[in-house]
Amino acid sequence: MFVALDVPYPPDRGQRMRNWSILRALRAEGHETTLLSFCASEDLGRDGGELIRTCADVDLIPASGIGGGAAHRGQLGRLRGLLSPVPYGAGRFRSALLQERVRGRLAERRYDLVIWDEAYNLENLVRPLPVPVVLNSHDIMQVVWDRYLQVERHPLKRAYAALEVRKLRRWEAAAHRRVDAVWAVSRHDADLLEQMCPGLPVLVIPNTVDIGTYEMSEADDGVGVVFIGGMDWFPNRDAVEFFARAVLPALRTRVSAAQFAVVGRAPSNGLRSRLEAAGVRFLGRVEDIRPVVGAAAVSVIPLRIGSGVRWKILEAAALGKAMVSTRLGAEGLNFVDGSEIALADEPAAMAAAIANLLERPRERAAMGAAARWRVEREYSFEALRSSLRKALIQ
Repeated sequence: MFVALDVPYPPDRGQRMRNWSILRALRAEGHETTLLSFCASEDLGRDGGELIRTCADVDLIPASGIGGGAAHRGQLGRLRGLLSPVPYGAGRFRSALLQERVRGRLAERRYDLVIWDEAYNLENLVRPLPVPVVLNSHDIMQVVWDRYLQVERHPLKRAYAALEVRKLRRWEAAAHRRVDAVWAVSRHDADLLEQMCPGLPVLVIPNTVDIGTYEMSEADDGVGVVFIGGMDWFPNRDAVEFFARAVLPALRTRVSAAQFAVVGRAPSNGLRSRLEAAGVRFLGRVEDIRPVVGAAAVSVIPLRIGSGVRWKILEAAALGKAMVSTRLGAEGLNFVDGSEIALADEPAAMAAAIANLLERPRERAAMGAAARWRVEREYSFEALRSSLRKALIQ
């Protein structure tokens, strides 16, 4: 049984992409899976039958059943949560309905394993259960919040973030003790989880892409710089603002024709108005990112906040794109700096690395080809199947 807070189809964001890949790999390995998940009304029926073809049984719950209603969401919910020992995210996703559905499913039939998806969802895991439980980990939330604290300058926001970090350090370690094992996205995350919970089995199930569905483009526009990421996720918004304010002007002093485009859902009107004046193009949500990214010359990952493994790198690499990233952006991935990706944290260094690639078509083509090779070798669907096979045996 796979217990999720968000339906994994369509796989149009990082969390969904990981979950959809795991469900497909489980089916390819001959396992029957029951998917139990919340589903927003706009996603109902969008799968075209893919969920039923992939899972033996699908039980979707209206997303309105998440948490304690509107009073526990947004700014009001954050204020209410100040006095709670539970982090805001965990409290927000608490759901008696989900707990009831899990108990009902376990009473109906025998399962060999329950895959509990996402750390905040652990607030819904009530032990004991008559079956082993493994956590499918996407991020380490105390790391995400601690990194946010390092870049935020507003005093009230800093105070709130510091309180959330303290709550997470207590809650996250205790919550992980409720499971029998954890599936981490990378060796880097696995090491952090093992430090947080000594003795807890942690196995690496990497984020991967189906390399056969990505084709390397034979040509690019020579000037396009692209960022992939939903604008409803703060680390992505911070990355775009950082790039637009600190990197793009320096880049254009060297390559005046350079263009910066953002591909991702839900850019707010405020974000648009602030950054379009600086020359940023927001393309919004697109049905297929491959043609857009494939036409660009360089993919950038200027992340300063976050945890886990970035799908934006795997997808760009699968398309054979030259990439420039902060070290945090490429964290947990085995791409080689200088040949498969260019790593730079300071704005001037990042601008110089991008300019060098825009000015040297052969170098960026070679870097893109090397990045594609890395994905084929370590981050393909077959690599995921192999990792899952070993994890399930253990």
